[in-house]
Amino acid sequence: MQSTDTSDFFQSDRDIELAQQRERKKKAALEANAAATTNHASLLRSTSKVLCIEQISNQKSGLVAVVGESGHVARKIDLETGELLATFTGHADFVKTLILVPSPSGLHLLSGSSDNTIKKWDPITGALLQTWKGHTRPVESLVFVEESGEGQELSQLKGHLTSVYKLHITEDGELWSASADKTVKRWNLEASVSDSTFEHPDFVKCVAVVHGNYVVTGGRDENIRIDGCGSEWVAASAAESLIPGKGASLMTEEEERELAELMDEDD
Repeated sequence: MQSTDTSDFFQSDRDIELAQQRERKKKAALEANAAATTNHASLLRSTSKVLCIEQISNQKSGLVAVVGESGHVARKIDLETGELLATFTGHADFVKTLILVPSPSGLHLLSGSSDNTIKKWDPITGALLQTWKGHTRPVESLVFVEESGEGQELSQLKGHLTSVYKLHITEDGELWSASADKTVKRWNLEASVSDSTFEHPDFVKCVAVVHGNYVVTGGRDENIRIDGCGSEWVAASAAESLIPGKGASLMTEEEERELAELMDEDD
């Protein structure tokens, strides 16, 4: 159907299609938010888009979490009362990943950001303790590997062709990575090389190892793949199995940023 909007006359069909997609996503996000508000009396609102969550144990309730946001901050929240306990301020872009790590003085909180840095925080007070620079792209994922050292870089694992979306450490210390280069890799940490590569038809967004026997991956192609050691890949389409009809594709980082900005404009 041809558009009758005069502002569309100077746009390509692709530009118009993208604008319409953005409007549909914005409408869907608003409707989902309204439904959540209606169905959940204990809904906790964030000032910007929530990108990651890390739970912190609490002796009183056990319901304390740190939330990483597109608004360049992380917030520690009592999930039972909704009380804001601390704000972690210092990143200059999206806070994409959070992890608690042990240290001689107790637990520390690490955050990875689209500003290409990793920061270490006091999880109690929210004080910034240290910043690591060196990444040339957004830091999408963090895992803890037991090593001695003072926070210095020990090695670089090279092999992926573009963004690494997810890292996973198994109970026996194997490191796995999922990437936008359409592969999942297993790494030999002692030699700093990949010893196994599994190819996918599209971006791989997450990876986990179950019971040491199965590698489970999720990709932008809307499929979950399960690899039994030594067997061929088995694909199960979440869109076909769980939801009637075709599911929506995962958003790119640019689309995430755009949607967050659109939502901010409506506040």
